[in-house]
Amino acid sequence: MFSDSGTFTMHPTAESIWHQYAAIRGGGTGDERLRSRILPIRDFNNWAKRALIGHFLHATASAQGRNGEVLVMDICCGKGGDLQKFRHDHVRYVACIDVSLESLVEAIHRYNGMRNTLRYQADFIWADIFAVPIAQHFRPYQRGVRFGLISCQFALHYAFETEERARMLFKNVSDCLDNKGRFIAIFVSKESILSRLESKGYVWSPTNKDRPPVLNNGLYTIRFEGPFTENPYSPHYGVKYYFDLEEAVNDIPEYFVDYSSVMALCEEFKLRIAHHFGTLEDFYRQYFEWHTDQHSRTEFARRMDRSSQMLARKVEDAQGDGDDFFGEAFVDGDYQDAEEPMDGGGDGNATEFGIRHFADLPERYREVINLYQAVVIERVEAHGLSMNLNCRTTVARRVADITNLTPHAIDRAALREYFAPYMWQPGKGHIKC
Repeated sequence: MFSDSGTFTMHPTAESIWHQYAAIRGGGTGDERLRSRILPIRDFNNWAKRALIGHFLHATASAQGRNGEVLVMDICCGKGGDLQKFRHDHVRYVACIDVSLESLVEAIHRYNGMRNTLRYQADFIWADIFAVPIAQHFRPYQRGVRFGLISCQFALHYAFETEERARMLFKNVSDCLDNKGRFIAIFVSKESILSRLESKGYVWSPTNKDRPPVLNNGLYTIRFEGPFTENPYSPHYGVKYYFDLEEAVNDIPEYFVDYSSVMALCEEFKLRIAHHFGTLEDFYRQYFEWHTDQHSRTEFARRMDRSSQMLARKVEDAQGDGDDFFGEAFVDGDYQDAEEPMDGGGDGNATEFGIRHFADLPERYREVINLYQAVVIERVEAHGLSMNLNCRTTVARRVADITNLTPHAIDRAALREYFAPYMWQPGKGHIKC
């Protein structure tokens, strides 16, 4: 569906992100995963993505009315962690775009392993979505084919290094979004960071040359290289900080996303914000106002079951003779905090650590989760006629099928060497060169 003809560039930041994520190999499975210190964060964030995607996939399919078929674009798809979340009766095609080649190869591996149950065709595009006008390379675009859902999860903040890169992202969304489609995104909240700086006594002024304090709760760290050169409460691009999340993000540069800038970009590119959730807790509350059925509550508890097991094991270690494998990230009675009666919907039965409500999570996990906000964006003005895309039957994808919109060649021998220690199985694996 995509053409790789043309001349392409890759921004230095995109190069850096590519190589940093290439260094993260696999996420652990089984008991190793269960013992992850950030498992409750992973589980909740995965639930939030699944809920956001599922709710608006259904809404988009209902609104489109063309047999309810939806095309999906997954921006900054990473290793394909959301492929299963697009498993929906109405989804027929998914375009997965990422700046990391190694992540795309893992996404192909994941897709091939589940494609018989997904029922949609997928393409994989190696590109810097913040620099490449993606619509020019989507062949059916000229026939009026657009995407009903565009998803960008935990990555939009990378676009705000410069106004140029942010504008390219929103241009791509505007160009590719169907008339009744939605762009959904979860990203770091500038307001949450500034509020936490204030709680540590930081006050900005033009004469304040002090570096903002480090934010750290034992699970995440946010640090700044130096003092703010301009008022951080005003809209600016390129306000950089370094974010570290235990076992997941290794001191990677990210950028403030000013909400007023998002609104201005939407206005420029004929979009509008349909929903804004200031924190993921806000989204959680709204979701259960939309979905009051018991099944949705049960599904949330089921998605958090691994975390319930982990927290129960942590209490056993803290109360018995076993080693506390969580280390100093859980000092100061964090487990005791989780055992107290919960407000905000918790039932107070947290000693068993059946996580049935957001408030059942220990505070330090909630702090990390609420660093993030979410938006749902729609078109204001309609394109011309929007057409369906006739997708072929799902087939396994190969490295050779990756659309390359970067200046780099795909080195298959290097990929084999990279994956050999832990994933590649010549003659048996799902990936073929």
